[in-house]
Amino acid sequence: MSKHLLLIDDDEMFLFIQKRLISSSNLIGDPICFTDVLAALEHIKNNPEQISLIFLDINMPIMDGWDFMDELKKNDLKNVKVVIVTSSINQDDRIRANNYDIVVGFIEKPVKVESLNALEQNNPGIQQFYTAQG
Repeated sequence: MSKHLLLIDDDEMFLFIQKRLISSSNLIGDPICFTDVLAALEHIKNNPEQISLIFLDINMPIMDGWDFMDELKKNDLKNVKVVIVTSSINQDDRIRANNYDIVVGFIEKPVKVESLNALEQNNPGIQQFYTAQG
């Protein structure tokens, strides 16, 4: 199975910056970026054999991150893990995120390389998305 990093955010500048940060982190691969959450959902549905780690904004137009994760669950897409990336400081969002089995992390914007690398230590299930440390 192939592994892919997906970045989903309605802010193109944020996606550009986050992609650059990922290249400076221990994460593998070149992320696929989506500003259109429906296009991202379609991509995942059309590639069920891929193992995806998704960095997902929760506050987006058309479909927010919560609805997106509900769609993933409804479509029984099991090869997906989600890191919520948000500017929200509302504790209710963290609590709500705990209700989703696919959520493996929660990062507040602005994202830092240290935050990306810390995910690996806190989530053994996503170590496959990181380069080996030597």
